[in-house]
Formats: sequence, C-alpha cells, structure tokens
Amino acid sequence: MQRLAQTTGGACEFIAPNEDAEAGILRMFARLRAPRIARADVTWPIAPRWTTPLPQALFGGETVHVFAGFDTAPASSATLQLRAATDGAVLAASAALPTRVGDDPTVARMAAATRIAGGDEATQLALALQYSLLTERTNFLVVHERAEGEKAQDLPALAKVAQMHAAGWGGVGSVSPKVSAVYCLSVPHLDVDFADFEDHITSGSDAKLAPDASAEADRIDGFLFMLDEGIAGAGRVVLPTTLTELVEAGAWSALLAAVEVLMREGFAEVDAIAAILEALAPRAATLGLSRQLVRELRHALRGGAEHARLRRGAAEAVERLAANRSESPASAF
Repeated sequence: MQRLAQTTGGACEFIAPNEDAEAGILRMFARLRAPRIARADVTWPIAPRWTTPLPQALFGGETVHVFAGFDTAPASSATLQLRAATDGAVLAASAALPTRVGDDPTVARMAAATRIAGGDEATQLALALQYSLLTERTNFLVVHERAEGEKAQDLPALAKVAQMHAAGWGGVGSVSPKVSAVYCLSVPHLDVDFADFEDHITSGSDAKLAPDASAEADRIDGFLFMLDEGIAGAGRVVLPTTLTELVEAGAWSALLAAVEVLMREGFAEVDAIAAILEALAPRAATLGLSRQLVRELRHALRGGAEHARLRRGAAEAVERLAANRSESPASAF
C-alpha cells in the first residue's frame, strides 16, 4: 500500500489496533483539502556519501525523515526546499546541524532500515548484518541460557498418555450426524454355547435384556448413513470387504454376527459381507440416500445363480435384524 501511494503521488496511513481511528480519518481528509508538494529537495553543507530517498508527494502537516551519511561531521545547516504542485511556488526551511556527534545507535539503525528498503541485495544483507536488523535475508534468534540449578541433567522421559478412542474404532461405537442418538456397543464373537440362555433372553421376565426393534433399525440406518457420509468424504464408494473394514465402517455386533453365521455355513468372508450389503440396498433407497451408494449396494455381490442361497440367507438375516428377530445365539447376544 505504501508503494502504491508513493508511485501515484498519494498518501497511505495505517491505523494500529486500539489506536484512534477518527484522528487518522481526519488527517486523510485534511490531505484531500491541502495543496500537494510535488517535489522536495535537501541541500547539505557538504556532499554526503549516501542519502535516503525523499517521498514523491507531501502534504501540509506531514513529518519527513531523511538520513544522510558523511565521511566527516558536517557543519553549518541543511536546507529543505518544497515545490508546490499547483503554482510551482518554492517553500524553504533550514535546520542547524548539531556540532557534536552522538553515540546512540538507535538513529543509525533507523537510517540503515530505511536504506535497506531501496538498496540492492548485497547492500541489504550487509546493512542487516552490521546493524542486527531482521529482514528477508536474516534470522532473529534468541538463546535463553538457564541457570545452573535449572538445567536439565538427563534426557526427557517418555510417557504414554491414554486417550479416548474415536467413535467407530474397533467396533467400540458409531456416530452419524444424520441420525440423532445412535449409540451402540460392539463386542467380539465368543465361542460359547448360548442355548441355555435363549429362554431367558426371550422370556417376559427378562425381556429387557433384548434390544428393541426400533433401536436395531436405528443401528441399520446409522450404518447406512455412515457409508453415505464416506462417499462425500472420499468422493467415491468404497464398500467394506473384510470384517475389520466392516467394523471400521461402523458395523455393530449383531451385523457382524449375521456375517459370521453365513461364514459358518461355508461362504467366503468377502461374499458373505457383499451379500449382507446387497440386502441393505432396498433400505438405503427407502432412506433417500445417494444413488451412487444404492447402486453400489445393489451390485455388491458379483455373480448370478451360484449365489442364490447366499442371497436368500443374507436377505433373511437383514430382515431379522430390522425386526429384531435374530435366531442365531451370537446375534441374539
């Protein structure tokens, strides 16, 4: 912005945070009404070795900083001449130079920073290193040395911090933004004879142990919504083909048990999972999920008549899941 203002003969002013913005706005309006100085020249008592450039345009009330370097201390005074842009009138002002050279490095560093803005690469780097200035070609490093009693004597010890697992990790749970209050707990399959517990699970006195049909249907819908959300994230449909991928996709224990039942009947893992997913296609279409997902689900199991028994078993398993009428001990558990 400053470069643009200087090139076009204008003015640029920045308002810092917590600074009075009204005063800056009023100063800008004052510039609009004031005559513009088209040229400024400084006459030194002796020829300087270098000088910093003056702005291309000035306005009444402006403060101008100009720096110059000399081989010997100059005497007498410096004269500033201002030429108005309207009528060409010349205004002049003189300032007596100090007779004593100060040792404060602040002014010298300010002059070096101004020179860097208009110098070549070699000059910029030399000035930055000489006056310890932060530029695009230098780094500013701070080294804080601790007291002897505060220094570390050994290497830092490694510590393991337990973290909460993300939803859906390892079948622990699943979350769907489109379905409210969808929570489930997945447990691993146990090779235990559940025949002694079937009566207790379905009896009236212990009916509270079995999940209700609406909750099971919500789990199915939540699983389908998560598959649909995966399409939005990946841009394509990636259906699970293994039990591990099925768990990562948000499958719960009953759905995994349905796949395991088909696998115990002799079907391959990938075919059993594909058949279950294919059986879920009508429900995905009813929920109004993406056509891409519905199409992939309908063609999850490749093949025709050779998979007729598998498709029939998968359809019955999905129907039992939706109605919560699972007949296998593992899925009932």
